[in-house]
Amino acid sequence: MEERSFVRDALTTLVVVYGGEAMICLYLTVPPSFVLSDSTPLLYILVQALVEYTPTSLVPIPSPNTELPLSLLDIITNGGLFLANLFSLLQPTPLSFTTPPELLPYGWTTTDLWCAPLVTGLYAALTHAQPFWVDVHAVLGTLVGGHGYTEALNAGKKMEALGPETARAACALVLTGMFVTRTARTFGVGPFKKGITEKVKTK
Repeated sequence: MEERSFVRDALTTLVVVYGGEAMICLYLTVPPSFVLSDSTPLLYILVQALVEYTPTSLVPIPSPNTELPLSLLDIITNGGLFLANLFSLLQPTPLSFTTPPELLPYGWTTTDLWCAPLVTGLYAALTHAQPFWVDVHAVLGTLVGGHGYTEALNAGKKMEALGPETARAACALVLTGMFVTRTARTFGVGPFKKGITEKVKTK
C-alpha cells in the first residue's frame, strides 16, 4: 500500500479529464485544449484540492441519487479513465502498468470501451461525413422510422443530413442514455432491480 498524495490525485483527475483528448489530438495533429489555455486545468486542480480537504462526513455515500446525475459527466471522461486504469492511478499502490478492465475477460461489455466508436459512427451517419454513411443513415432511418422511411427511399428521395449541432445533440442524448442505463444496472434501479437482487443472492 502506498499513501495517497495530492500530486497523484491531481494527476489522476487531469488524466481522466484530458487523457482521451490528448490521444485523439495526437492522431489529428492538433493541439489539445490544455495546451492552449491553462485556466481549466488549474480549475480542476483547485476543485481536487477542495475535495481532498473536505471532511469525510460531508461526502455522500455512492447511491443512485448521487450517481445518476454524475452519469452525465461520464460522457466527456471515458477516454481518460482508460489511461488512469492503465497506469493504476486509482489503485492504492505505486504507479505501474496494469491491464485496464476493458481488456480483461468480458471487458468488451464495458460501456466506456464501445460507446466512443458507436457514437462516432452515429455522428458520421447523421452528418453524412462520407458517402458510405449516407447508406448507414438510410438503414438506421428504416429501422427506427419504419415504413415511412422505406417509402421515401423507394420514391427516390435522399436522406437529408443533419446539421452538426443537431447531430451533436442527438449523440449527447444517446450517450446520456447509455451511461444512465449503466448506473441503473450497477445500483439495481427500476427494471434492473431484480437482476441485482439475484446477483447478490448468488454471491
